[in-house]
Amino acid sequence: MHARLSNLSIRFRIIAVAVATTALALLSASTIFAVNQTTAAREALVSSATSLARVSAINAAAALAFLDQSAATEIAAALTKEDEVLAVDIDLVDGTHFAAAQSTKAGMQELLARIAHGSVLHESEAAALKDGVAAWHRFEDDHLLLVHRIEVNGKAVGHLTLMVANARLQAQINRQLGFAALVFAGALYVAYLLASRLQRIISEPLLNLAQTMAEVSRQGDYALRSRKTTGAETGVLIDGFNAMLDQIQSRDAALAQAVSELKIAKQQADTANEAKSQFLATMTHEIRTPMNGVLGMAELLLNTDLAPNQLHYAQTISHSGRILLAIINDVLDYSKIEAGKLVLEAVDFDLVESVEEVSVLLAGSAQGKGLELVTRFAPGLPAMVRGDPGRLQQVLLNLVGNAIKFTSRGDVVIAVDAVATNDLGVQLRFEVRDTGIGLETSAQDGIFDAFTQADSSTTRKFGGTGLGLTIAKRLVHLMKGGIGVDSIGGLGSTFWFTASFASATTGESQQPTRETRGRRVLVVDDNAASRDALRDQVIAWGISADRAGGAAEALDMLRDAAARGAPYDVALIDMQMPRVSGLQLVSRVHEGADIADVRIVLMVPADVAPGPTQLQAWGVQKVLTKPARRSQLLDCLADVQATRNVRTPSLPATARVERPARILVAEDNPVNQQVAMGMLKSMGYAVELASNGRAALAAFEANDYDLILMDMQMPEMDGLEATRRIRARERESPGRVAVPIIALTANALSGDRQLCLAAGMTDYLSKPITGAALRETLQRHLGTLVTQPTKPGRGDQTPDTAVSVSHLESIATDAAAAPAFDPQLVATLPMVVDGSQPDFGRELLDLYVQDASRSLDAIDAAARRGDARTVLRIVHTLKSSSASVGALALAAVAEQHESLLRAGNAPTPEWRAAMRVEYRRFEAALQHHRRSASTEGAEAA
Repeated sequence: MHARLSNLSIRFRIIAVAVATTALALLSASTIFAVNQTTAAREALVSSATSLARVSAINAAAALAFLDQSAATEIAAALTKEDEVLAVDIDLVDGTHFAAAQSTKAGMQELLARIAHGSVLHESEAAALKDGVAAWHRFEDDHLLLVHRIEVNGKAVGHLTLMVANARLQAQINRQLGFAALVFAGALYVAYLLASRLQRIISEPLLNLAQTMAEVSRQGDYALRSRKTTGAETGVLIDGFNAMLDQIQSRDAALAQAVSELKIAKQQADTANEAKSQFLATMTHEIRTPMNGVLGMAELLLNTDLAPNQLHYAQTISHSGRILLAIINDVLDYSKIEAGKLVLEAVDFDLVESVEEVSVLLAGSAQGKGLELVTRFAPGLPAMVRGDPGRLQQVLLNLVGNAIKFTSRGDVVIAVDAVATNDLGVQLRFEVRDTGIGLETSAQDGIFDAFTQADSSTTRKFGGTGLGLTIAKRLVHLMKGGIGVDSIGGLGSTFWFTASFASATTGESQQPTRETRGRRVLVVDDNAASRDALRDQVIAWGISADRAGGAAEALDMLRDAAARGAPYDVALIDMQMPRVSGLQLVSRVHEGADIADVRIVLMVPADVAPGPTQLQAWGVQKVLTKPARRSQLLDCLADVQATRNVRTPSLPATARVERPARILVAEDNPVNQQVAMGMLKSMGYAVELASNGRAALAAFEANDYDLILMDMQMPEMDGLEATRRIRARERESPGRVAVPIIALTANALSGDRQLCLAAGMTDYLSKPITGAALRETLQRHLGTLVTQPTKPGRGDQTPDTAVSVSHLESIATDAAAAPAFDPQLVATLPMVVDGSQPDFGRELLDLYVQDASRSLDAIDAAARRGDARTVLRIVHTLKSSSASVGALALAAVAEQHESLLRAGNAPTPEWRAAMRVEYRRFEAALQHHRRSASTEGAEAA
């Protein structure tokens, strides 16, 4: 009922309340009236009947006294003549029937027949009459039954029973009820009419207020006002509503003013941000351009004959330049994050491989300080996850690099564990634990703030911008995780962070082979963290493993196992152990007849690459570079099980023959082909060429290669698709070893690295390729098959960690500031520097001139027929080949236009003309350079 009323309008609710109230009052009054009238009518009937019965009882007293039945009958008959009297019954005092009479009226006979003498005197009523009660009555359905006492001289001699019809009484009551109903209906109608008129006094102001509210809501016009027509509470409500509108209107005006000011401020901020971005881009170019000269000239200087102090100075310049580049990259990353421009990649990648890449990159720094760098993975981690491996590695590189920097002895451990796993993905926890100087509690509070360092004094020992941990924190938050540190001063630190990754669509973990199942392995390492990590990993594959902390313990365990008849199959021995080295332990193992059959895997530092002759001399089957990758460890255990013991006169079955490594170069651009092939040949490699991905796939199926350099963008079949098919062929041939595939691309900062790894590529090189970067990559993946340059220079140094970690710096993006031609890029090619191909630079530039001209013509032709995809491919290739030969302005313009094409813009005649302008500038600069060189040569002659 309440719900129904609440849905009505206020007009009908007021009427309903008024009518309902009136109806309730009338109903109460009518009920009281009806009850009162009925009671009065009954009392009147009883009074009349009692008087008649009393008179008749007096008359019948003599008849009963003398037992005159006829007289009594006459009295009874006389009573029946009265209106409404139905019957009369006279009984003696003992209840004996004495006389009776009934009405003879026609209407009375029907009623008497229906009553059928059902009315009798109850025992209680009879007893009451005996006790002196003069009369007794009760109403039944259609009549009144009245009993009166008959006395003679105050003594009861009998009683008279009178039955009286109450039809007249019922008719009277019905008339009264009808009248009451008529009055009720009339009064209710009058109440409705009055309520309908009077409700307007209350409802109309409220309805007007509601209408005004609806208009304000619909139109959004807060200048409207509700008209006040009454006082009291309704007037107060209208005044309050109008006052509220006044406030809203005032606030809207203030808000509009604030929004206007905010728009202006936003425009100013956008302009300032754009100016900042432009400033950063300009400053990046302005800083990197002279840095290119500094690093390039330092590399050239290192390749010349220098005195020891001069060599030290040149190496210091090169190292400092790389550190400066790392700082520049930190500032750019921080600015990009601050501007909200940093977007994470979402690709499938191998979690273990990505983490292990970090340990490999920093192994040299750790080993240079005598530290053990250990990687530990908890059991049950997913083999593949989906996320941004590059940014994950950036965080790890920062934390691990800091741990190495601040640790002088002991070890650095990278630990990975799963925090939560579900069908959608996994949340991982990464820990970097060190045994370094630790952090005081006061230094931990702001360690992740920008430009903050634990030691901010002017005499601090360790340098840096203070941005690394801030960038790491922002990246971790983008990966939906948290970061923190647990440390005690002087007792080392544990930096940890969590990151969420989606489930990968493909990928399986590497499983132990038939050769490794059921084998027993002994891990010998003086570093507890390293030997525990190796043992746990081996056990996770279902291989039985034990550990020993030194040579004496290892010898005892080997002899005890042999004596029990359960000898170890393989011993993993660290080469660098105190007191008794790994090589000394190997010698003692071979001296014992009972343990000499155990196969030896020697774990060596990253800078040690023994050949088969050294392996035989040392008495080991295989070497494993530390820190050991999980895949390399499993492959090593499988390979060593297939080899014979090295004490036999012949070389081990798995020993590699000394030969030049065979490399396949998949590249469609002739300039880049010549650069890559020239560099590789000058380093002593056997090189073959494939002009596109389809040709590379065919060459792979027909030949065995030690390594493939694969360009990403090629006609017919690109490098990504070719790599996927090569990996599929390898999976179809279980015995075939996966060949390393190194990606080549000119997009150093566009996330191509993740695409390459997801396709199955092993590593990544950005164009233009430098001799040092190429040599370092080949050494990392070819090991003992690497052939040193025919004329090694003193500049063949391992790249600094800062350069290895960061992306290879991109070509200049400001075409106006970039030189049209930089001859140093060609002059510093390895085959030119070492003198093996002195004319290579001139031949390469001639080839580039022909190829660039054809490329520009091909771009115009493809643009005219609307083939944007072909235009994009040619522009990308032209960018990389131009950067390789020093046409930096043309390369910069090509890079800008490539970005426009990737964003979906059509190739316009204006920017095609701009590329031709830069090409003509290059030709003019090249001719000027050659004339100057010819003049200088003539003068020198």
